[in-house]
Formats: sequence, C-alpha cells, structure tokens
Amino acid sequence: MDSQEKPTKKFYKQWWFWVIVVLVLAVIGESGGSKTSDQTTAQTEAVPTTQSAPAETASAPAQTAAAPAKQTAPAKTTTASVPAPASAPASAPHVPVVLLQVSGNGQKSTQTFTAPSNWTMDYTYDCSSFGMRGNFQVYVYNANGTMALLSGPNELGTSGSDTEYYHQGGQFYLEVNSECSWTITAKG
Repeated sequence: MDSQEKPTKKFYKQWWFWVIVVLVLAVIGESGGSKTSDQTTAQTEAVPTTQSAPAETASAPAQTAAAPAKQTAPAKTTTASVPAPASAPASAPHVPVVLLQVSGNGQKSTQTFTAPSNWTMDYTYDCSSFGMRGNFQVYVYNANGTMALLSGPNELGTSGSDTEYYHQGGQFYLEVNSECSWTITAKG
C-alpha cells in the first residue's frame, strides 16, 4: 500500500484555508468599522452648541460614537466661540414698479424708460374692431436707437394677452406695429 497515496482534499476542505478566510474577514470588518467611527466623530465635532458648559475632554468624541443615544449635549463646544453669521435683515418682497404704461391702436413709438436687470412687459390686444385677425408686434429698442437683443411679442389673432419676461436692464423704448387696439405695461 505504499505505492498508493492518500487522496488529496480540495483546498476549501483544508483547515488552514478557513483560518485564512476568517482572518481576512476580520481585517475587512475591522477596517470598515473604524471608518464609521471616524465619520461619526467628525460629524460630532462639527455640531455647534449654544450652551455655556465647559468644553469636554478630547476623549469625548469617542464616547459619543459609542453611545449616541445617551448624549444630551454636543461633544465639543469649540465652535461656540465662533460667532454665528449675522442673519440678513428680513426684506419685504419686491413689488414691481410701473416703468411704462401705454395704450393705443396702430403704430406707435413710446417714450424712453429705464428698466432694471429683471423686468416684465404685460400686454393685451383686441382686433374685434378690425373685423378679422390682426397682427400685434412690439420691437424693443435701446435708447440710442439700436435694436435691443430683446424680442417683444409677435402675435396674430383676434385678441390676446400675455407677459414677457426680460433679464437685461438699460434704457429702452418700444415700437408697436398693430392694426388692433392694445395696452402695454412694463414693470420692474
């Protein structure tokens, strides 16, 4: 029977394989657990406090991470000495001011108006007196006479109304081209 060798076991049936697996899992589990503890400590240290209690010892964050349910005050008071940012004074909501209000029929050039960086143009038109659908066009010009890079309404219909929103300030005037009766109000 000397010529017959013992059958070799598969590697996963060897005792030393399972010892290695357990050690590797223990190392992985240990390294994952310490990251969570570090993150909890970092979050605890960043919590500001308004209490005037004396600062706790440096080991307090580790205690906080171990028993967060029992803690009644933040672990560190080091951020208490940093002044809180001044709160912005409560401002009333912006109430739009009428910049231009004009009405008419046919073609018209308006007076110059100064608009802030955000403004609106409310308009209505009614072509019922024209007897059919009419065209309503508004061109926005800079005060110096050059066409602004802002397009105004261009409608074809019997009547309509809408609001155009603009995000460029400056001095402007409007050229209206329409067969219809119309009203325009610029607000900013």
